[in-house]
Amino acid sequence: MRLGYIIAPKPLAYIMGYICSSSVIHTSMVPQIMISRLFDTWGIDDFLKKMKITRDFYRNQRDVMLKAADKHLKGLCEWTVPSGGFFLWLKVPQIEDTEAFFLEYGLERGVAFAPGTCFSSDPSIPSQYIRVSYSTPNEEDMDK
Repeated sequence: MRLGYIIAPKPLAYIMGYICSSSVIHTSMVPQIMISRLFDTWGIDDFLKKMKITRDFYRNQRDVMLKAADKHLKGLCEWTVPSGGFFLWLKVPQIEDTEAFFLEYGLERGVAFAPGTCFSSDPSIPSQYIRVSYSTPNEEDMDK
């Protein structure tokens, strides 16, 4: 159940709408009804307040993850600070195939990740990237 919006120049919004429509036909009615009822109940001001709380929460989560990455991975991995979202992309320059490496060593140590090959148009090509989530782990778990 995904529902979103975009604020963009008309030509870009049109193209994105076309691509979305051609890939999913239309968004499921359930989330559309849910968001409509949510706006009816909260109103736009309360919605924006709750979105600010959510944004601040995930910004803090990101900052905790960046602190842990800086502490434990500096010099081993490369990354850029994400401006939004729930994930930190790490490049591991010393490892050609992060999927094989982390499947062998990461899982046995309880490290959850998604290898870059999961997001590639050609997953047969090895990737030096992994995607780690900072959406739900607490500070202690991120520091491990």
